[in-house]
Amino acid sequence: MKDDICVVIPTLNEAATIAQVIAGVRPYCAEVLVVDGNSSDDTAEIARAAGARVETFAPRGKGLALIHALKLVKQPVTVFIDADGSHDGADVPKLAAPILDGSADMTIGDRWSGGSDELHGDLNKWLRRSGSRVLTTVVNWRFGSHLIDIQNGFRALRTPVGRGIGLESPDFTIEQEMAMKFLAGKFRVLNVPSHEYARQGGEAKLNLRRVWFRFGIVVLQHVFGISRPQLRRKRR
Repeated sequence: MKDDICVVIPTLNEAATIAQVIAGVRPYCAEVLVVDGNSSDDTAEIARAAGARVETFAPRGKGLALIHALKLVKQPVTVFIDADGSHDGADVPKLAAPILDGSADMTIGDRWSGGSDELHGDLNKWLRRSGSRVLTTVVNWRFGSHLIDIQNGFRALRTPVGRGIGLESPDFTIEQEMAMKFLAGKFRVLNVPSHEYARQGGEAKLNLRRVWFRFGIVVLQHVFGISRPQLRRKRR
């Protein structure tokens, strides 16, 4: 199984956690690919020392990093995992198995069944929890799916499909775009229970109080077929 898997880790100033994340996934994959957004700390150097292949990608943005990574992956299955230590590397085989046995084209870690230490607490976490529920409900309604969690960054996919599906989101909305484009293309998407732990170090890059509207724009684009030019005209 492991020879067919590449684990991709997008990074930006994650020196505190990247070594442990790489160590956690290395037993379960053929290659660890770190796509680093020109970190100002020692993330890239630490990742190389830990055994990862490191590609520096100057344009910052999680979506751009994942799209770039898919062009570089050599294995048939790509697993995306965050660099903050919030996911269990031992779950990599669980996510990859349905793809390798032919029962899914993408799997997404399900934090509602697996539990989460990150979705409860302050206002930002409440917004994450509530927003995730709403977005998943809308997506299920539109595509006739029965998913529980579409937002978790811990996921696996069939590499050629991810490469050819036409992903465009430059930022953290890449996860919901990915789910919707797979569903729109009639590809099979499954949830796999996986626990989300509290961030082990570094700083969260996402503040929903500032950027919640971007998620809404992506939903309007892919669920209702409204383009960005149309949205701009409506705001005028």
